[in-house]
Amino acid sequence: MARTGGTGCAGAPTDGHLGSRHRVVGRRGTRWARPWNGRDRTRRWWSTTVRVTAGRDAREADLDAAEVSYRLARDSDDPDAAALASLRLAGLAELRDQPAEAVRRYADVAALRHPVTSPPAVLWLARRAFQNGDRPAARALAHEVVDSGDGRLIPDAWGLLAILAWHDEDREGAVAAMRLAVDTAGQWHWSFSRSLGEMLAACGDPAGAADAYRELLNQPLLTGADADRYVQLMAIAGRVDEAAAVLERHAADGEPLTGDLLLALASAHAARDDLEATRETLAVFAPTGARCCRRYRCGPT
Repeated sequence: MARTGGTGCAGAPTDGHLGSRHRVVGRRGTRWARPWNGRDRTRRWWSTTVRVTAGRDAREADLDAAEVSYRLARDSDDPDAAALASLRLAGLAELRDQPAEAVRRYADVAALRHPVTSPPAVLWLARRAFQNGDRPAARALAHEVVDSGDGRLIPDAWGLLAILAWHDEDREGAVAAMRLAVDTAGQWHWSFSRSLGEMLAACGDPAGAADAYRELLNQPLLTGADADRYVQLMAIAGRVDEAAAVLERHAADGEPLTGDLLLALASAHAARDDLEATRETLAVFAPTGARCCRRYRCGPT
């Protein structure tokens, strides 16, 4: 191929050549082609940069205005407003990627011993200590959150304690702590139940792990992976017949994501070597799956 100026890929000169046209010689003969238009590309890049910069500037302006408001509230005579504003200022430091300032501000909020704002700050410090490898400090702070009695944060604190115990190779303690996270989370137990299931599976208890995943089957945020994992664990535990019966009941109840349940049910029938039931389930899934795809825009409409 012959052309004016250096080249990278076809039709893109690397030396910024901006001539009107250039000749390209190839297997199909000689043809004239339009060159890479550096001016248009620069114009598009500049337009995009201006939009991004404007958005960033607007965001910074919003953060600056928020910080001024929070500082005024922090310096007010209202102790509750001051404590809440201090927590918000710590969050702003974290949002602005100022880790040292965030740690200092969260520590100040924790030191206030305020019943509403201090527990979230202590939990943040506990997670930070764990990330930094200081597990004893993380454990002490997490227990402090549990002792605070703040029901919003206690499940997260127990979940962190479970992870800390797991890293310390205390599997029994980890499972016990994760069970407490599930129990205290109420209807919002999904992530904790998944973690509990995987812990039990790693401990060689597939039946217990399957029971943990079974609690996810009637949740609105069920994923296909949850149902499939339930079938896998039940098959390992030798309870695949029970798994098929459970999934049939849930699918018959018209759960929001029935398609995922039907696919898992087909897997359960296949694990039982019941090919006829597998084909029947997949036949039911075909129209159901199409409706799910149209609803969630993940497939043809």
